[in-house]
Amino acid sequence: MKLALRLPTTPEGLTPFLEAIAGHDGWDGIEMSAAILDTEHGWEDLLDAFALPLLSVHSLLPVNVSRYLAEAGDVARHALLSYIRALLEKAAAAGIDYTSIDLGADREADGDDARIKVRADMLRSLMPLAEGLEVSVCLPRRLPRHQLRKEPDATLRLVNDVAHRCCRIALNVYPDELPDAFDVRVFLRGIHLHLGLIRWHYEPHLGIHINQIFCGEWLEALRWLGYRGPLIFCPRHLDAATFQQEVVRLDTVLA
Repeated sequence: MKLALRLPTTPEGLTPFLEAIAGHDGWDGIEMSAAILDTEHGWEDLLDAFALPLLSVHSLLPVNVSRYLAEAGDVARHALLSYIRALLEKAAAAGIDYTSIDLGADREADGDDARIKVRADMLRSLMPLAEGLEVSVCLPRRLPRHQLRKEPDATLRLVNDVAHRCCRIALNVYPDELPDAFDVRVFLRGIHLHLGLIRWHYEPHLGIHINQIFCGEWLEALRWLGYRGPLIFCPRHLDAATFQQEVVRLDTVLA
């Protein structure tokens, strides 16, 4: 298992956030938006200088585009799939192992077979390239799920329909929304074979933090199951100074 931090996209640039991590042991890399792949500002050299590999990129397409890709016309969909292929090649060239894209599976609350099939066909078309590049394409699955949606079922169905080792699940966990009685071992036992990566989303600026009990229970369960993918901490809405404070606080949590 690799521990990573998501770096926010801010006008401040990368350097202040990388400096905030420098000197703090235990971090195996970072996650950023896939938008970084379309920039040419020396970011790879910068990451190398701080010895922080980019393990994962999220949002291969902007969410407001990717979630409606199944309903796009054939010409637009094929053009966007070509763009995704180009991004996967860039990701592989940068040494990135994991990518993710939100195809809006949670929108299929009624199990629309035709649109599920379109999504599955899109993913299958990407798998030969993903396999050759050794890059995983992960689909987001929310935990806990929205009360009135069935995205976990649709996401699992997509992954099972595609049935390829490079098509996996990105589990987006919101710790503050989990019920007190939530049993992490029971949950993970039913999904861990499909997992590509796990993200913990929380908002320190609202006083919502990852605590030692939560962290310990999950880490113990993941090690018990032999999970080897990235575990990505995703604190939201932080500037560089407060990001630094959060990194210091996580030293204690992970000790």
